[in-house]
Amino acid sequence: MTLCRILGSSGRYSCQPHAVRTDKLTRKEGLEMTNRWGIPSRVLRNAKKYRIPPRIVRHVARRDKSCVYCKLRFGIGTRSRSNLASWEHMDGRSVRQPKVWNITLCCGSCNTSRGPKGLAEWFDSAYCRKNNINRRTVAPVIRRYLGRGLQGL
Repeated sequence: MTLCRILGSSGRYSCQPHAVRTDKLTRKEGLEMTNRWGIPSRVLRNAKKYRIPPRIVRHVARRDKSCVYCKLRFGIGTRSRSNLASWEHMDGRSVRQPKVWNITLCCGSCNTSRGPKGLAEWFDSAYCRKNNINRRTVAPVIRRYLGRGLQGL
């Protein structure tokens, strides 16, 4: 098992074998290592893959403790991707220029359901109707995003 962590203010990631300092990483349910914000190492690796700066990773990880759409608490150490945190790019700009207001954490189910749809289109989908997801029920970060007049992908 490889563990990844952010190195100080340099913003670089360090992936090391199991023998890492335990003051930075904690074991939840004995299955997967997490950082002090409770984000699994898989999600941190994906942040690096999507080129999300560590400063933004830290801010979003502190802010989004549950899915910004359906409010599902993220499962730590679970084998199902549907309740693991995944990075949500709100628009095309967030892929090239990630900011704290256009990157969020959502559950795998919501991320998969939304796909490349804009938020307005996605709110009209059967998935959102079934799970009672709309402009009024989403997290404040999404409401602020919509308040800026942005539509999403």
